[in-house]
Formats: sequence, structure tokens, C-alpha cells
Amino acid sequence: MKKRINKIIPVLLAGICLHMGSLHSISLTVSAETGTYGDLTYTCLEDGTIEITGCSSTAVTVDIPAEINGMDVAGIGVGAFENAINLTHVTFPEGLLYIEEDAFAYCEFITEFFIPSTVERIGERALDTDSLTAVHIAENNAFYTDIDGVLFNKARTELIMYPNEKPGNSYRIPDGVVSLHELVFATCDQLTSITLSDDVAEIGTEALEYCSSLSEICVTENNSWFTSVDGVLFSKDMTRIVRYPEGNTRTSYKVPDGVRVIGDSAFYICNNLYKITLPEGVTTIENYAFNSCKNLSVLNFPDTITQIGERVITFSSALRHITLPKGMTSVNEIAFWDSNGLRSITIPTSIKIVGDDAFLNCTNLTDIYYEGTESDWNSIGFVSYDTEFQKATVHMSSSGPDVMQAITGDVSMDETIGIDDASMTLSIYANQAAGLSNDRYTAGQLISADTDGAGSIDITDASAILSFYAQNAAGLRANWADVLN
Repeated sequence: MKKRINKIIPVLLAGICLHMGSLHSISLTVSAETGTYGDLTYTCLEDGTIEITGCSSTAVTVDIPAEINGMDVAGIGVGAFENAINLTHVTFPEGLLYIEEDAFAYCEFITEFFIPSTVERIGERALDTDSLTAVHIAENNAFYTDIDGVLFNKARTELIMYPNEKPGNSYRIPDGVVSLHELVFATCDQLTSITLSDDVAEIGTEALEYCSSLSEICVTENNSWFTSVDGVLFSKDMTRIVRYPEGNTRTSYKVPDGVRVIGDSAFYICNNLYKITLPEGVTTIENYAFNSCKNLSVLNFPDTITQIGERVITFSSALRHITLPKGMTSVNEIAFWDSNGLRSITIPTSIKIVGDDAFLNCTNLTDIYYEGTESDWNSIGFVSYDTEFQKATVHMSSSGPDVMQAITGDVSMDETIGIDDASMTLSIYANQAAGLSNDRYTAGQLISADTDGAGSIDITDASAILSFYAQNAAGLRANWADVLN
């Protein structure tokens, strides 16, 4: 891999680039030279080639030269064009060897790239502009190819990049493709359906995430590694849920019986979901499984669970209470870090160790319900006693509140949030203000009406429900974190 040269290098004349073989009698030690060429800035590398390292923010079109001062332009450096916010077109020369990661990040207006035959390496997210519709590869490039503007390796076994503004709302991965690169469909918000073909066996990190309109992930029947049920992606044997499509409009989802593992980031950013039900038999919840599900209010942890990973409900701000499963003996470090929606936790006596920063930054945590005695509590090994734990009230020999049906804002308990819920909230408030009973409402309904978790119900809760409903009705994808701020 070629690199920018930051170290001191010996050259023969201060202020120029070292040409291989052009030796003189006086040797000086200076830094590698940088320079400008029109709107471009560049660095001379140790091997006598040039790397483009920057571009003027006012540039609209740029033709990258094959040579500068007689030296070959070998590549585009990391983030080289990230400040070229007005750039609409760039031309690459034959002879260019590489384009480093994030090279064109934040270039909002480039819609197409034409990659010459000589390019050997394209870094992660190198061509990830905000308006990209196609990547075209020279036919005789030995390392890459494209199919209808989608970037693949030459053998067409790896899907490297899908342009985020490519027209069309569905895509079937071509036969023969074995692996999807990380973030391959990131920000492809026009896609509502993706189909994995028979040969897809590997899915890179976050490959199917950040697709806000994706409502289904399909799999062809003869794929040996994955399957799909109701648009949700599973391992072939249905023991692992791989990815729930974040644009699906369901408000509740029951994970099928037989699933044992909730995969890494399986429900990440699934903001349409208010309620997720896990079946008995689930044993493992991997990292980030329910991270950033900002409207998720109801989530159960069956007692068969023995392992919960890192940051599983971070930024899931509507989730007010969790009950840890009796099958767990320890809470991993940073398991619930930044779970800022949590008001209360129920901890079983099976828990013997709480890892480092397990509940760090759970800033709204007020109550801990412990099913054992004070003596049992004092025997738990806390790797670090988080500030939030120190502030919370610990209730001994208590299982805590029953909140399993309390979806925030869904006072009518029909798994939708609308005007009727705001009306019921106002009725609850009026009864309280008049000193009348609210016995006709269940405990779950009262918890649902308390949208901000303040412990009281008032006009602001009804207003928040109306705001949430209005934003959804306008297609704005409301979430409680924004509504309540």
C-alpha cells in the first residue's frame, strides 16, 4: 500500500521531489514536498510518484492529470476530495493505480465515476458520494468490473458498492456473487427490496443497514446459508435472526420459535417497531442487537438467555424497563451503556458479576429491583460501580413493575399511536386534577400515557402523543427521542 510520507527523507535538493536515480553531490534532509496543480494539492511520494491529497472547495469540474512535473500521478489519497463540496465531475487518467478510502466523501453532486483500466485498488467508501447513480469500470480493468453501474470485483464474486442514488426500488444480487462488502447498501434509501441469490454466503458488517426504506430482504430458494420469512433475514436453519429490514412498517414483531441467537445489529435503527417479543429458547443477544430502536417500548428477555453483548439497547430511548433473564450469571461490560431511556431494571439473583461500565450513562435510571436479599446484593461483584447505580434506589426482594404491554403513547393498547391515545391521556390527566379515580385504566395504560417517564401524566404527555401521530401521518418517521426534546 502506498502511503503519504510524513517522515524526514533524504533528498538531493531542498524543495523538490526526489526522482529515483537523479543523484547530486550535495545531500540535504528535508520533508517530502507538497504542491498545487490548479485546484488540486498533492504530495510527492518516496517512490517518485505523486498522490493527490486535496482539492479546492470551489472546484466544479476536475481533470486529474496523468503526470505533474514529469512524475506519474499514482493515486488519490484518503479523504482527498472531502472538502470539494461543489464538485460535479472528475476525470481519472490512465495510469492511476489507487483511490483511497473516503476519497470523495461529502461530494454531494457527483453522479457518476468512470474508472480507468489501470486502477488496482479502491478503498472502503472511496466513491461514496451523496448523489451517485453509477460506477463505470473500463472493460479491460483486471481488478474490477461493473454490472449496470454496480461495482464488483473482476470475478463478480464480491459485491463491493451499490450506488446510493441508483434508480429503482428493488435489487436482485446477481448469481455467482458470494460476498457483500461492508456498508454496501448504506444510505440506499430508494431501495425497498433486496434479494440475495443462491450463492451469497457472506454478508459484511452493516451491509444491509442504513437503508431507511428497506421493507423486505428476500432470499432465493436454493441459497444454502440464508432464508427469509416475512421479509426478515435468517440463517438457513432459522436459529439465528440476521437482519430485520429497518423500513418495514410493522409496529410489533414476534421472533419465531426456534431462534437461538439475535444477531449483531439485527434490529439496529428499526424505529417503526414499538414491541419485540423474543421466544423461550433464545440464548444469545449479540452486540448492538436493538441499538437505536428509538420507539421500542416493549422488549422481553426470556430466562433462557445466557449471554447479552455490548450496547444492545443504546439510544433506544422509549424503552423504560428491562428485566434481566434468570439464565444469566453476569452482565457484560458496556452491555447497556448509554441506554438513556431506562428508568428501572429488575435484576435476578442469578447475576453474580456486573462488568465494567455495564450501565454507564444510563442517566435516567432511578430504580433497581433486586429479587434477592440485601446480603445477596452485597455479594455481587461490581467491576466498577457506575454512578447511575449509586444514584438509583435499590428495592430488595422485588421483581419490579409489570410493563410488558406498555408501549409508549399507545394508551389504547392497539399497537398504534393516534388521536384516541392523546384523548385518553387528557382524560387521565383531568381525572387526576379533579381527584377522580382512574381505575378503568390498567397499570400498563397509565405507563403508556406517561410519555416522558416523569412519573406523572399531564397535558405535555397528550401533546407529545399528538406530535408523534402528526409526524408519522406526514411521513416524517417520528421517534420519541426527538418528540420529547
